[in-house]
Amino acid sequence: MSQIDHLSLAKSVFQDAAELRHALHQDPELSCLEYRTRALIARHLDSLGIPYELYSNGGICALIGRGGPAVALRADMDALPIDEDTDLPFASRNPGIMHACGHDIHTAVLLGSARIFKSMESRLPGTVKLYFQPAEETVGGAKAMIDEGCMSFPDVKAVLGLHVDPTIPLGAASFLPGEMNAAVIDLHMAVHGRACHGAHPDQGTDAIVAAAHIITALQTIDSRITAPTTPVVVTIGSIEGGHSGNIIAGEVVMRGTVRVLDTATGEMVK
Repeated sequence: MSQIDHLSLAKSVFQDAAELRHALHQDPELSCLEYRTRALIARHLDSLGIPYELYSNGGICALIGRGGPAVALRADMDALPIDEDTDLPFASRNPGIMHACGHDIHTAVLLGSARIFKSMESRLPGTVKLYFQPAEETVGGAKAMIDEGCMSFPDVKAVLGLHVDPTIPLGAASFLPGEMNAAVIDLHMAVHGRACHGAHPDQGTDAIVAAAHIITALQTIDSRITAPTTPVVVTIGSIEGGHSGNIIAGEVVMRGTVRVLDTATGEMVK
């Protein structure tokens, strides 16, 4: 292949990708519910003449080129259950849902890349696969796509992904040898006590006090149980319990997240 001016190609699709990003940001959808997002992606791929396969979990696998070797590019496309509080002209129009993690940018970047690779399809020495993955924030939509065969026909030799990071200066990129981004383990815990009147706490079992001790103890996983050289994050992001200020709570439900860089550490933390 002759020398390719990648920067010029990127600049040529920038405006289109930016407009796509704004459209995606205005209409965010939660994990496993990315119906309109998938339809938008499919329409764009159709306009570029790029064939694709739809997966049962809502994922899309598009193909450019033919034969091997095959390399895949991956983007996630689900949003988070967060209210957007910005003055952006393209702010979310869906109450309680926002692309706060940048998946709208990831999807727009991959669609921009699709346009570039399609323009040089005749010069590709193999196949480029494009994975638009649902449910990255919850159930792990990648596994279902893999189970349905996205890594085959032709066999994929490598998968490349990216994640936006507002701490990195514009125009720069960051990468590391080995692990860089952590795996996620969802945490859902119920603490069962026994409700009673707040004036007589001795007659019940206070689930809120128990939950508070559990939250404090969980922090020792990182500080006292795992090695200082092994990164672990244990976060409780939601706690719900009790209905009145003068009643001892009989149950508390906590939800959180665990982040680790390898399977062995994840199993140990669980």
